[in-house]
Amino acid sequence: MRVLQVPPRLRLATLSVFIALPLVAVHVVLVTRAPWWNLPLKSLEVWIASSTLVLLPLVVWIQRGRAWAFGLLGVVAIFWCLLSGIAAFRLTSPALGFFTASLIAFWALILSWVRFEMTKSFFELPMRWFQGHPQAVPGADCRISFVGSEMPEIRARISRIDEEGLCIHANGIFRLRAADEAEMILSYREREVRCQASAMTIAQEGRGGALKTIAGFRFRGMAPDARKELGDFVEYLRGEGHA
Repeated sequence: MRVLQVPPRLRLATLSVFIALPLVAVHVVLVTRAPWWNLPLKSLEVWIASSTLVLLPLVVWIQRGRAWAFGLLGVVAIFWCLLSGIAAFRLTSPALGFFTASLIAFWALILSWVRFEMTKSFFELPMRWFQGHPQAVPGADCRISFVGSEMPEIRARISRIDEEGLCIHANGIFRLRAADEAEMILSYREREVRCQASAMTIAQEGRGGALKTIAGFRFRGMAPDARKELGDFVEYLRGEGHA
């Protein structure tokens, strides 16, 4: 999968990971039991720099849609919390114990937020390694035309959809850019709704004559009435057990 645009809320969630850097400094001070007028500056510099070198690539990889990077971030969080808990026990430090509890709460909140943003319909690829192509919502179709583009109209199947965006798959290969604005007509049985969206992610799957393009689009630039119609459409799909 290639990310064309990083969703704003995913960017905010991943950048919030760097709040951990001041926590690293607090952790070092608590473990060394240094007074505020004689802080271990050298140790602080080393640990903050090391933590930055670990967290920065993980944040970049997550923003590029690498699910395994989220798993690595979780491993880093668990390892840090375990080390802090062990240090609190061995040093018999109540302050470090309270810090460990706060650290666990911090990572639980951040990891839940990042995971929530990564699983949006327009960002997460709705296909597992054992599937030859993504599953489609039965009977749900999408016609896509691009504003100011010579690209012909695309007919696609809807794989996932929510109020914020959708993931589609279509036969063949087509190119998308971050600046591409799409006009969509979504249909399911007797219902039809028009919406506007921008391309967020794209991936090509398959070989030979079975090539498919999978793409995620985020809804944007829609009037309140259009948003309501879209919300009613998604709720209808949910009522049918599909969204």
